[in-house]
Amino acid sequence: MIEPERDSLQAVVVRVAEHRAADVKPLAEVRDEIIAAIKAKTASAATEAAASAAAKQLREGADWTAVLGNAKLETPGLVTRQTDKIPAEVLETAFTLPLPTEGAVSVGTARLAQGDMAVVRLLRVQDGEITANADLKTAPEAAMLAQVLARQVYAEMLKDMERRAEIERTAPRPEDQL
Repeated sequence: MIEPERDSLQAVVVRVAEHRAADVKPLAEVRDEIIAAIKAKTASAATEAAASAAAKQLREGADWTAVLGNAKLETPGLVTRQTDKIPAEVLETAFTLPLPTEGAVSVGTARLAQGDMAVVRLLRVQDGEITANADLKTAPEAAMLAQVLARQVYAEMLKDMERRAEIERTAPRPEDQL
């Protein structure tokens, strides 16, 4: 019997209808699966190596179209973290790349969900604008930032108190658990 939630009075009963002992499948039965897995692993490694090599060349100043040749090129322009037109893996890479220096670009690679690799080029970063709300008091972003900073200060304060305190931890005795 399994209780999905401790506080709700519900339970799931599971019974074994049939049991088979664990055994090794014959090679003939799994041969195609093994070959497919080896091919996929080899292709994945080759794709990652090609993307890394292309990214390295781009970092060294090579021309984008010359390095990537006939690869599918997309230039989405300015994007935000919530953009749904670009794969999440590419966005994550783009938002973790270092800021590009003047006249240069930041380049990285991202593995997409289906196993493909993407070379990500970051040309510039544009800061967002904080706008005041209708009553011209504070921007919603400022309130959110204040909450985040307050949580961070609180967490650091607790860590400091724990570091300074003399804490002695002992294992609970069986009679204390009743």
